[in-house]
Amino acid sequence: METPTTLPPRLVPIILNLVLCAAESLPRGGRIAIDGAPDGGGFTIRIKAVGESIKADDDALLSLSGDRDLSTLDARGLVPYMAARLVSAAGGKIDTTPSAGSMEFSVTLRAAP
Repeated sequence: METPTTLPPRLVPIILNLVLCAAESLPRGGRIAIDGAPDGGGFTIRIKAVGESIKADDDALLSLSGDRDLSTLDARGLVPYMAARLVSAAGGKIDTTPSAGSMEFSVTLRAAP
């Protein structure tokens, strides 16, 4: 049996924002799975959205990259932009992996948050 891991408090808003991003990519419903674990002094979070009509919004993906010009940010891009800013402030990076039927957001924080 695995020992439960306590979630570092700084990860809570990151996870919440990424879950909102995952939910937004499922316009007709689906499943969202969250997984996280300590990773060599840091922490890795994986949030996966699975559904038949998954939608990878280009603006959201641009916002998640952190390379978004604030003058072009609209309401739909706000949550992914905030997720990117929170992850960046915690010393991490968001990787997105869109595929047929799923979208995965993976965050690796190099130092313990």
